[in-house]
Amino acid sequence: MKDNNIQNKAFIVYERYYDFDSNRVVSGGVQTYITNLIPLLCEAGYSCTVFQFGSEKDNNGIKLENCVVKSVPGAKVNGSFLTKVVLDFISKDFDKKNDLMIFADHLLTEENNAVHSLSIQHGIHWDIRREESRKDIRMFLSKARFAYNEHKRMKYVKQVVCVDYNFLNWYRAQVDVPNSNFVVIPNFTKIADVNVKPDEKVKIIFARRFVKHRGTRVFAEAVERLLPEYDNIEITIAGRGPDEEYLHNKLDKWQERVVITQYIAEQSLDIHADKHIAIVPTVGSEGTSLSLLEAMSAQCAVVCTDVGGMTNIVLNRYNGRMVSAGDTEQLYLAIKELIDNQAERTRMALAGYETIKCAFSYERWAHQWREIISNIKNAKK
Repeated sequence: MKDNNIQNKAFIVYERYYDFDSNRVVSGGVQTYITNLIPLLCEAGYSCTVFQFGSEKDNNGIKLENCVVKSVPGAKVNGSFLTKVVLDFISKDFDKKNDLMIFADHLLTEENNAVHSLSIQHGIHWDIRREESRKDIRMFLSKARFAYNEHKRMKYVKQVVCVDYNFLNWYRAQVDVPNSNFVVIPNFTKIADVNVKPDEKVKIIFARRFVKHRGTRVFAEAVERLLPEYDNIEITIAGRGPDEEYLHNKLDKWQERVVITQYIAEQSLDIHADKHIAIVPTVGSEGTSLSLLEAMSAQCAVVCTDVGGMTNIVLNRYNGRMVSAGDTEQLYLAIKELIDNQAERTRMALAGYETIKCAFSYERWAHQWREIISNIKNAKK
């Protein structure tokens, strides 16, 4: 019989959570997810350790406020992450009957002997458009192999938490095997205070990582058409990434009305606070978009694309505008429509804010996770 005075342990596996060089948690969506999940695990009586994929030179471990972070030497080789090395590393400390194994990204899931285990599925990432021909037979074989491997991963854990319904629908279509261990818990955002935004200028924001599949280029092309047409719009592009040079080359001629800057995740609601329209023009690889949720929480009228988990959030023309991914013309027309129609812009912004309060708040997310953690702790060994 288990001694009730012994604390359960949660072992969280992720590729890179903490940067030992800068002594801070890495900025990123999965890292933010882990940071918010750890207090719920602690509340339920788990002591938490994050095991990340390291090399020989990495720090041996650090104690943070409510968890320990350890890098596993040899688990990252030539850019590949070897989950089996991590599982071997923790095996001597892991109580397979009582401790909890969490694969913070389901793609890292490997076969294990844990009675209590789960993985977190963060949305489809393999829908990014390929430059080469889509008739290439290798592509179809590759996707078939991927679907097969996904089915294997799902069998390695007792529970799969998905951030949107897009993956679940894809899985049903591709694998065609009923799977009762899925549960959908959409991402969340904090709820901003309602504020009145001055209307002398229409302020438009793109706040996310500067990479092509996040829509930097279709956004820049749309903005390049809008700026000569309207002298009352101001553009903020906030983030960082490899497309920064592209954005500067494209838009620096408008630098009096276009600001390209940076921000950290904790500043997201603040940077959106005085903006009227937020653009999330993702081309591919999107779950329940934090950027979209945060913009709607800050009472921005949003324009997004029909990608991934965003289709679980926005109803076109009710709480935002949804356009086809990669279609610059549709994006341009949707933004133009919101610039021209202040009443509709305000109505959509308020509808978006109510959507977030009702369905995508931290409180709702935490409640659902508490239920899962409680079910795990109370499950028969």
